Amino acid sequence: MFLNQKLKVIENFSVDPDGYAVKYAARTAEGYSFRVRKKSLLALLGQGPGKILDLGCGPGVMTAEIIKNNWTYYGVDISPQMIEAARKKFGPAAKIFFSTGTAEKIDFPDNYFEVISAMGLVEYLDDEPAVFTEIKRVLKPDGRLIVSIPNWWNPARMWDRWGLTPLARLIRRLTQQNQATKLIHREYRLREYLDFLRTQGLEVIRWQSYNYRIIFRPFDFWLSDLTIKLANYFEQGWAKHFWFLGTSINIEAKKL
Repeated sequence: MFLNQKLKVIENFSVDPDGYAVKYAARTAEGYSFRVRKKSLLALLGQGPGKILDLGCGPGVMTAEIIKNNWTYYGVDISPQMIEAARKKFGPAAKIFFSTGTAEKIDFPDNYFEVISAMGLVEYLDDEPAVFTEIKRVLKPDGRLIVSIPNWWNPARMWDRWGLTPLARLIRRLTQQNQATKLIHREYRLREYLDFLRTQGLEVIRWQSYNYRIIFRPFDFWLSDLTIKLANYFEQGWAKHFWFLGTSINIEAKKL
């Protein structure tokens, strides 16, 4: 990862660790997206025992539910503030370990984990192949990776990408505001990413799209209850037919 991007990631995710955790419970479209991401992860993860590495663990928002499923949990995050918040929340609990670190250099032995999860991580990386080399190194043979990717095909993301973002850029230019360099946040085409995982020596097992955001920004903020109800409706019965409506996708793959 380029230094400036890495510093932006640390700065962005270190501002309010406690506030980040609170977002998961919020009755907003964003809060709902976090909750269904967690639900999807737990469904793919299944029951332990075994050791799981949560890369980009934040303040430990996935930890309690993962532990309930009989896993030994290791959380790593690039932000010291996030790790401090996680340790403060869980204390010296059994089977829970937090440490500061990066995905480019995972400080664990070879063939150590049964599962690695990477929720909200890869879209911020500059050198994914290097990170996947590390992921495969610390995964046991036949170990699993569960990774989330922002869905390029989602109509709401298309609106953000081609509608709101250019409009905001134009407004800043017209009002002579500084055009600040933003944090890199990529989106992915599903088939291309599945092919990429195969080139990295991972066999794709299954995938699930989630957060079927039908109402676009900024209306999803004003109509949060309706946004959540519609998302839940489509996810319950139409997920296989309308997977592209999910703003993100969780993919489960196995180390070959």
